[in-house]
Amino acid sequence: MDNNWHSLSEVNIIESLDSKRNGLSLDEVKEKQNLYGKNVLPKEKEPTLMKVFVSQFKSPMIIILIIAGVISSAIGDYKDGIFIAIVIMLNAILGAYQEYSAIKSATSIQNLLRINAKTLRGGIKVEVDSEELVPGDIVLLESGDKVPADIRILEAYNLKLDESFLTGESKGVNKNASIVKQDVLITDRTNMCYASSIVQFGRCVGIVVGIGINTEIGNIAKNLKETKEVKSPLIIRMERFTKQIMFLVSIFAIFTSILMIMKNYEKKEVFLLVVAMCVSAIPESLPIAQTVVLSIATSKMVKKNVIIKKLSSVESLGSCTIIASDKTGTLTVNQQTAKVISMPDGTRFKISGEGYNDIGNIELNNVGANIVRPGSPHNCTLVEHICKMGVLNNEAFLNKEDEKFVYNGDSIDLAFLSLGLKHGINEKELKQEFNIFGRIPYEPEHKFSAVFYNVGVHDCTRNDPKDNVGVGVPDDPKNYVTVKGSAETILEFCADYDVAGYEKEFLKLSEEGYRVIALASRRIYW
Repeated sequence: MDNNWHSLSEVNIIESLDSKRNGLSLDEVKEKQNLYGKNVLPKEKEPTLMKVFVSQFKSPMIIILIIAGVISSAIGDYKDGIFIAIVIMLNAILGAYQEYSAIKSATSIQNLLRINAKTLRGGIKVEVDSEELVPGDIVLLESGDKVPADIRILEAYNLKLDESFLTGESKGVNKNASIVKQDVLITDRTNMCYASSIVQFGRCVGIVVGIGINTEIGNIAKNLKETKEVKSPLIIRMERFTKQIMFLVSIFAIFTSILMIMKNYEKKEVFLLVVAMCVSAIPESLPIAQTVVLSIATSKMVKKNVIIKKLSSVESLGSCTIIASDKTGTLTVNQQTAKVISMPDGTRFKISGEGYNDIGNIELNNVGANIVRPGSPHNCTLVEHICKMGVLNNEAFLNKEDEKFVYNGDSIDLAFLSLGLKHGINEKELKQEFNIFGRIPYEPEHKFSAVFYNVGVHDCTRNDPKDNVGVGVPDDPKNYVTVKGSAETILEFCADYDVAGYEKEFLKLSEEGYRVIALASRRIYW
């Protein structure tokens, strides 16, 4: 498949893929499916239980134990032979059970990840399994959709995608239908939607140009499949230990044999004694002890929602000396997370939890928890005010349905909605309290979004500037604006504050690895 779809015009693309603007017919789809196959990534055949069971006998230590067991039985030492056989079978059964269960769990998850796609078939909008898509299909995407294949955009309306799986950058990418130069990187191909990316907001019409292994994520899967498997640290150490035992046992066997022959022992006696010594030197219980310990560790990992396909992988993870991660959740859960609130006076509040949910809380301290801005019309602490403004000035959606959180929208907006949930803010009640009458949506060239709202007669009261205590006098309706965006842009709106002090704090947060988003609000005087 051509990789330069981003540099071609709509007419050329449709002609190259033998497609139509109103979609393919069912006969054309079947013909293309026979030619290109299904829109699935290559995956290894799931091993059978018997294959997993047999793989448990490939360890060097197990092979030595099998040899030792056979020799013990051959020389009449049936107790040792039976004991070794029991150890080997227990080890194999336990290891096979753990690994096969993990393989089944991983397969179940893959089945849950199947998605549907909206496409035009003969001019009619239909929803099909993403596996059925073929090059030339016209696909419709909207906010919250997962891109089912590599797609060249034909029409786009305020489209923004999350491509963090490709770039590692959680910031959404704005997309359009304009032709892009041929020699540009993937990150600069703004007219392409790549499989597995997510539509944060907007909608588009596009044409499928790559499926399965011919997508960008397919190339990643192909490279991973071709990567040589590296032995885990535990396997390396066990093989080294096995070689050391074999070497030492061989030395002692040769030495003992020479010594006994020199003392005129019969060859049969020499053989039996040397074999018995070799068998007794092998730690028969080591494999099963190793398997039991790794199984316990695997069970603990399962409770943390981690699937371990191979028992030795647990020890591999424990052997890591450096783990590269990030502070905002892009790599750990692929979801931006608010982690720190920094106040004008330098007071900081840490935020626990990860991802788009209500798990976690804001760690308030006695100094800054009750800071109330003098003259504030909202009669609430700055922490609460920030949380409310982050939820109010927001275009994303985050809600709990059937014990699971569903969401769509910009990652930063979702992070603020999650922050609001952690502080106990109900979005519906908040929007009833504050009446929104105007909005400036976020645009890349502006680097901020704004919401205009008014506050009527409610619990928010004016504060006495002398003692900072609400005097209980209801406000008349007043108009306010809150803005959210890049720190540099928001500072330009804030003439009443120490800009240099803020810039110092923003720079410090950036150096610590945080992505800094600033919020500000004030009353509007007409």
